[in-house]
Amino acid sequence: MRAQNVDRAFDDSELLDRHLLRAQIGKSDIELSLRLAEPGDNARSGRESVLDDLIVSIPWDAPAYSSDPPQQNGTRPSELDQKLVQAVVRAHGWAESLASGEFGSVEELAGSVNLHPKVVRSEIRLAFLAPEITDSVLTASWSFGLADLRKISALSWQKQLDELHSTQSPLPSP
Repeated sequence: MRAQNVDRAFDDSELLDRHLLRAQIGKSDIELSLRLAEPGDNARSGRESVLDDLIVSIPWDAPAYSSDPPQQNGTRPSELDQKLVQAVVRAHGWAESLASGEFGSVEELAGSVNLHPKVVRSEIRLAFLAPEITDSVLTASWSFGLADLRKISALSWQKQLDELHSTQSPLPSP
């Protein structure tokens, strides 16, 4: 499927509204159902699409607590940081789009979402965070922000944890 040019910039919530059909959290994964084509695209082009939707599965382990998990300092967890969750979900979607061949390059992907390729390259790194970090994002069991995750430069999951640990309190052990 070729990327389509976008006439205007979309914010994260608008992209999620247009493309996220469903998100289901299971015991061992998070499954996202994404709409790849804009509604009416196939009718305008006069062709049937072989692949209109995509399912992305993100592995994770459900937290081992029963309710209201304690944060690292023993207090109740904070609210989910929606921008942080959206950034991680978007990064996983982008990585899947590139891996599946939907887009031939980061530049093509960036053009389809009206962003500079440098921004896409930087943000797509969030798809390759250590599972413990991703789990903490999705459960609000850790108090860090998007800026903290953007500073992580390591590829090794242990080194990512070490980098995050050097600026924050320790992550709960797996």
